[in-house]
Amino acid sequence: MSPMDATAEFEQHRRFLRGLAYRMLASVAEAEDAVQDCWLRWRDVAHDDIASPRAFLAQTVTRLCLDRLTSAQMRREQYVGVWLPEPWIDDPDTAQAGADEALAMAQNLEIAFLLVLQRLTPAERAVFLLNEVFDWDFDAIAQVLDKSPAACRQLASRAKRQLAQASASAVGQADTPIRQRRLSPTRDAAQATRIASAFARALQLGDVQALADTLAQDVVFMADGGGKVNSVPYPLQGADKVAKVLTGFARLWQQAVGLVQPAWINAMPGAVFHGPDGQVIQTLTLDISEEGLVSGVYVMRNPDKLQHVLAAVITARGDQAA
Repeated sequence: MSPMDATAEFEQHRRFLRGLAYRMLASVAEAEDAVQDCWLRWRDVAHDDIASPRAFLAQTVTRLCLDRLTSAQMRREQYVGVWLPEPWIDDPDTAQAGADEALAMAQNLEIAFLLVLQRLTPAERAVFLLNEVFDWDFDAIAQVLDKSPAACRQLASRAKRQLAQASASAVGQADTPIRQRRLSPTRDAAQATRIASAFARALQLGDVQALADTLAQDVVFMADGGGKVNSVPYPLQGADKVAKVLTGFARLWQQAVGLVQPAWINAMPGAVFHGPDGQVIQTLTLDISEEGLVSGVYVMRNPDKLQHVLAAVITARGDQAA
C-alpha cells in the first residue's frame, strides 16, 4: 500500500475513530489526540500485513483511550464542582456519510448517556460501545481488546446491568433498552427543535411558568465551571426550581453575552454563547425525553473545555452555507 493509499484508507475511518474515542473519553481534545496518535502508528506499520485496517485502527485507538482513561480518572477525582463531558458540536458532514455510519455516529452522544457511561470500567465501556453503538460482534471485539469472545460477552453483560440500573434510577424504566431511552436526533429532530424553540422563547421572556411547562418534573440542571469561572457547584432537580434558576441566569447572560448561536450539541438542540469579543463563553445543551419534555439542561462554562467550540461552529456554518 502506497503512502497515499494508506492516508486515504485512514481517512475513510476517521469519523468512526473520532466518535469511538470521544465516547470513550468524553473529551473532544483528548479524542483528537488519540486519533492523531493512531494515525502516526498507522503511518509507520507494514500495511500489507494487516488483514482488516478498520479492526487494526479500532484496536489502536481503543488501547490509546484505555491508557488515557487512567490519568483522566485521577484528574476527575480532583475536579472542582460538577463535571460534564466536553461539548460535541455535531458534524455537518454526518449527512454525507452512509446511512448506517450516520446513525451510529448520532447514537448515544447525549450528555445524560455519557454521564451514565462514566460508571463503567474502561474495558466495559469499550465493549459496550463497540457492540451496542457500532454493532461489532464479540469475535471482532475480542481481537480489539486482546480478550476471548466469552470474556467480552461477560464485560458487555456487566455493562448493560450497570447502565440499566443507572438509567432506571433516572427514568424509572429498568426494562427499556438503553439505546431506546433517549429521543433519537435522526428520527425526531423536528420535534426536538420545536421543544427547544419553546424553551428558548420562555427563557428570553423570563416567563418562569412557560419555561417550567417545557420541563420534565424531574429535570436536572448541571453546570460545569471547572473551578475556573462561576457556576452552580452541584446539580439541581425539579421543574419549578430549575425554571426559576434559569430565568435568573438568563438576565445575567443578557448583560454578558454578545451573540447566542443555535447549534446541535451532542445530538441535541442547544446554543453557543459568545462574549462581546466573539469568544465562546459557554454552551447550553438540552436533553429531550421521548415524552417531548426537557429532561436535562447542561451548561458548559469551563474555558478549558470550550477551546474547540468556536472552530467547530465556524466549520459547521461554513459547510452548511456552501
